[in-house]
Amino acid sequence: MSNAGRWVKALFWGTVIAVGGHQLQYYIMPSEDELVKRLSPALKKEFLEQRQRRAAEDIDNGAQLMAHIRANAQKTEPAWKTDWGKKPDAAAQLDRETAAVVMTENALLYVWKLYDIP
Repeated sequence: MSNAGRWVKALFWGTVIAVGGHQLQYYIMPSEDELVKRLSPALKKEFLEQRQRRAAEDIDNGAQLMAHIRANAQKTEPAWKTDWGKKPDAAAQLDRETAAVVMTENALLYVWKLYDIP
């Protein structure tokens, strides 16, 4: 087979794999709403409450960010030199690491409850 034929064949099969893999994933993976429908009523209630709480937190965080941007827009110094808050100290860093461990444990417990793992 000629060198050009190998390139055509490689490009064809590469495209088939790339596009076909994406389409396969699109049709096989359930949407978030379908996953929520499969949950038990207690887990569904917990999930929806957490979703609403996260949405409210996102709105609050966005409002805080916009207020900070508006306050710093009046300054003459560049944006990368603005004060974005206090530098984290060691205790705050430890608290964040502890929170990350607790969140990981909670996620594992949630999965265990979801799949009834003893």
